[in-house]
This record gives sequence, structure tokens and C-alpha cells, in this order.
Amino acid sequence: MRDKGWKTRISAIGKKLKNTRFLAITSCVLLILLVGVSGSHGNEIQEKEASISSLEAQVEQLQGQASSLADENSALKTKEGELESLAEQSERMFDDRESSMAALEAQASGQSQAVRELTDRMSSAESAYESLSKEHETCQAASGERDKADSSEEENIQSLENKANDSREERNETTVYWVPSGKVYHYSENCSTLKRSKTIYSGTISESGKSRACKVCS
Repeated sequence: MRDKGWKTRISAIGKKLKNTRFLAITSCVLLILLVGVSGSHGNEIQEKEASISSLEAQVEQLQGQASSLADENSALKTKEGELESLAEQSERMFDDRESSMAALEAQASGQSQAVRELTDRMSSAESAYESLSKEHETCQAASGERDKADSSEEENIQSLENKANDSREERNETTVYWVPSGKVYHYSENCSTLKRSKTIYSGTISESGKSRACKVCS
């Protein structure tokens, strides 16, 4: 009966060790114990039972360690999954940043082109302004010349008008001769056209009332 109880306990231990990494080692130990038990006495059996109890305790401890390792392995796999997810997120963020950088570079390139175009336009505008300024200066100089010419012409006209007035005044003050029935006045009393006239008047041109001078004596 004791042998059967002992064998039952050995069998239970074997079942407990079935799913552990130490199954082979435990099986060898149990085989040695079985061989030794067949020719041993009662005291040896008790020692074997004590050893078996110790082995059972070790097996339970190893099972606990195996379970703990399994939990740690599961936790590590979970952590690995989280790290892989973070790595994928980081990679996507990196790709997004590269795309953003490429877009910014393209935008900067476009802005640089726009700046160059504006610079060219400003240069063209400055050149056109300088050209217009020169034309304006030329026009001002020409206008000044025209003003001088106009002023000189006005002076000449004024001088001619003054001379004409002086001439008219001189003519008005000059003594002329006319006949009542004549249409012209004469500068000379001895004009050949007056030889046959019996009545000859003298005075200024305005007093004569005639509009033109005699072509013979004038």
C-alpha cells in the first residue's frame, strides 16, 4: 500500500512537470528514485518521500517562475507592440514633416522667384523713371527756351507796337494838306496833284478826316 501511495505521488509530480522546461531532468530523477526504491528499506522510502516533497516544492516554485516568466513575456510582447506602434507613428510623423518641409521649400522657391520678378520690375520701373526724369528735364529746358523766345517775341511785338504808336503820333502831329473834295491827304503842299486845286487846307491827319495818304507825295 505504501508502494502504491508513493507511486501515486510520483505520478502526480510527473503530471505537474509535464508542461515545464525541467520535465526531462525531473523524469530522470524520478526514474532513479524508482529504481532505488525497489530494493530499499522503509527508512530509505521515508527519505525518498522527503526528497519527493522537496522536489514537489521545487516543481511548484519552478512552475510559479515559469508563469511569472510567461507573464513577463506577455508584458514584453505588449510593450513591443506599443513600441512598434510608436515607431510607426514616429515614421508617419517623420514622413509628414518631410512632406511639410518639401512644401515649405517649394513655397520658399516660389517666393524667391516672386522676389526676383519684383526686383526686375522695380529695376525696370527705376529705369523708366530715370528716362522720364531726363525727358522732363529736357521738356523743362525746352519750355524755358520757348518762354524766353515768347518773351523776346512779346518784347519785339511791344517794340513794334510802340514804334507804330510813335509813328501814328508823329503822323498825327505832322502837318498834312488836303482839299475838301479829295479822298487822300498830302505831305507836301506842292504835290503835283494839288496844282489845280484852288482851296487847300492844312492840319493834322486826324483833322483832315482822310483815311489814306497820297501815293505821289508820301
